[in-house]
Amino acid sequence: MREIHFWECEICRLRHPTPEDAARCEARGVPHLDLPCGMIFGDHRPTAFYKDITFAVRRVKQVPQSHFAQASEWACRDNGHGDSLGSEVCGGPTLRLPQVPPDANHNTFIRMVSWLTANGSKYGVERITVWDGKRAVLLGTFLERARGENSQ
Repeated sequence: MREIHFWECEICRLRHPTPEDAARCEARGVPHLDLPCGMIFGDHRPTAFYKDITFAVRRVKQVPQSHFAQASEWACRDNGHGDSLGSEVCGGPTLRLPQVPPDANHNTFIRMVSWLTANGSKYGVERITVWDGKRAVLLGTFLERARGENSQ
C-alpha cells in the first residue's frame, strides 16, 4: 500500500498532482456571474454562428463545483427556427459572451430593445444594458457610441 497526495481546486474540486496545478486551476476563477438581467448581447458578423440572433440575459448562476456559468436567455431570432421572444427562454451550461458588440442596426437587436422596454420590468429588468465586447454598458451609452461610429 502506498500513500498518494492530491491537491484539490477549491472551485471545481478537480484533483491535481501538484499544488501548482491546483493553483492554476483555481486561477481560472468563475465566469461572469454579475451580468445584469436584461443585458443584450450578440455577434451579428456574417461569419458568426448565431449571426441572426440577439440574446438578452434572463438569469445567470454558477454551475456548482465548476468554472462555468449557466444562463437562461431571451432570444430574438431571424432564422428558420422561428422567434420565441417572450414565450420561452433558452440557454445552456456555459455562457460565452462575444468579444464584439452587437450591431445596433440589426433587426433582432432593435426588436429585443423594443421587447425589453415594453416587458422587462415584469421580469426584474431594472435597466437595459448591452455587452460592448468587454463589459455591460447602459443602452443609451451604447447607442451613442454606435451612432458616433456610423457617422465617421
